[in-house]
Amino acid sequence: MNKVKAVFKGIFSFIVIYLMVFLFSSAFVGAEAAIHGLKNIKDFFVYPANVSINGIDKLDREAILVITGLDKAKSYFDISAEDVDSSIRLNTWVKNCQVRMIFPDKVEIFIEEYKPEIIVTGEDSEGESFLMFADSEGVLFKKPFFNEIRDDLPFLYIDKTWALGLEGRKHIKDAIKIISIWKKNKNTCVLKSIRYDTVDGYSANCTFSKMGDAGVSLGFTHGDKDIAIKRDKFFNAVKGLAEKNIWAREFSFSSAEGGGEIVVSGAVHLKD
Repeated sequence: MNKVKAVFKGIFSFIVIYLMVFLFSSAFVGAEAAIHGLKNIKDFFVYPANVSINGIDKLDREAILVITGLDKAKSYFDISAEDVDSSIRLNTWVKNCQVRMIFPDKVEIFIEEYKPEIIVTGEDSEGESFLMFADSEGVLFKKPFFNEIRDDLPFLYIDKTWALGLEGRKHIKDAIKIISIWKKNKNTCVLKSIRYDTVDGYSANCTFSKMGDAGVSLGFTHGDKDIAIKRDKFFNAVKGLAEKNIWAREFSFSSAEGGGEIVVSGAVHLKD
């Protein structure tokens, strides 16, 4: 008797499980069919005009639409925010990206682009060179094309190994800080380039509109105040020499912090 009950119990359990699987499968197939049907309804199509792209300057709207597949009408249900985000981030100008889907027919894209502050270049010990844009945080983010290099962006010459090493971002940020503080005297000269090495620290090349270039060895930086003091001493020295009709090609400082006395090299008398 107990054996018969066990058999009937097993059969009943099998029937219940079978019905549950059947109902679940039917619901799943039905839902899939419903979604498939919705995909063909034009009211749920995202058209290029309904895609808003915010924050772009270097990037082109049409190019973004093409690489994300949003350049043609597409069902809202066929668009993946994650895929759109990934496609956009492949562009090296993109620092950050956010994609928002708005039911039933819109997509909003928010892009934060990198802003170049300096061009970092140099070689390693084997002579392999590199050229990269860096932002204000010292992040190397893109190899510039020729038409992307602006005249107002100074260069930082630094060994490739140091630029890509753990201290690389610090060296780049220090160079940008020097440039920023130096700009207060941009009417006097334009800072075209900065060089860094582990022995002498930073040196800058300053271009004067009438007299040409002058190099100044700044040594290692000791904060904003130190940079400003050395800047002022340099420009005061240039002004003092100019009043005597003298021009010099090289300037340096007798002490690391605060500059000490300024040392002038290669001074020549200018023709009247």
